[in-house]
Amino acid sequence: MTLPLSWDNPADRVRAVFGLPAEAPLPRVDADTLLVFRQHLADQWPGRPQAGVYCEPGRFQREQIWLCGVGDGVDESRGVCGEIAGDSLAGEYPLSRVALDADAEWNETLADYQFWYAQGQTPLDHATAWGVDTVAPGG
Repeated sequence: MTLPLSWDNPADRVRAVFGLPAEAPLPRVDADTLLVFRQHLADQWPGRPQAGVYCEPGRFQREQIWLCGVGDGVDESRGVCGEIAGDSLAGEYPLSRVALDADAEWNETLADYQFWYAQGQTPLDHATAWGVDTVAPGG
């Protein structure tokens, strides 16, 4: 018997993007699955800019931005990108590094993508993507 998906569960919302049942594992992050999720993000885009911040890897600085849409392509090392506009940023940047304002209407959709994308990153990949030194202390 197939269990129903729970819309309160981010993993189940991700499964729905891929047409999977509740008991299925989340799909791996690769070029093909990124394209599927990119299309889902584009389909869910509300059509107006969303306020938020962008966190630059390796820096402790956050910049206020407007997320203006979903980028055209995907990159396995950066994931799905979004069209961003800010004081010193303009262009396509990874959606995994965007935090929308709490009241942004696209917040849950972006959070679901970030949840899934983070699941597909090994600790080394995730640390490298954020510019974190992965050498053990004293090593």
